[in-house]
Amino acid sequence: NKLATIDVLSELSDEEGNRPAKPFVVKMESGGKAIYRPDELIQALLDNGHQVNACATTRVTTFGLRLSIKEDVEDEANGKTTKWTHIPLGFDLRTGLQHPQTGRNVSCVIRC
Repeated sequence: NKLATIDVLSELSDEEGNRPAKPFVVKMESGGKAIYRPDELIQALLDNGHQVNACATTRVTTFGLRLSIKEDVEDEANGKTTKWTHIPLGFDLRTGLQHPQTGRNVSCVIRC
């Protein structure tokens, strides 16, 4: 959500490469009050008679950081076979924050 970046504009570049990034603004009407935060947008929608349902979400991907171990195991049916064991070490967390140069999410949560 671009509205959630207002507190970290000095750490971001916008689509034109400006740094600090220009704030993302929403207006309910042309010439109306500028809305800079998600909670302000929700309140403006409620004030205008809309029903709003919202929740915080995080997304965990399966493309995290992991250790893969190759094991040779005995299989009764096929004899000796190779098995791969994957041990999760960390996972990517989509936070909405952006890297200052690449614009991509760089959050990684380490599994302890």
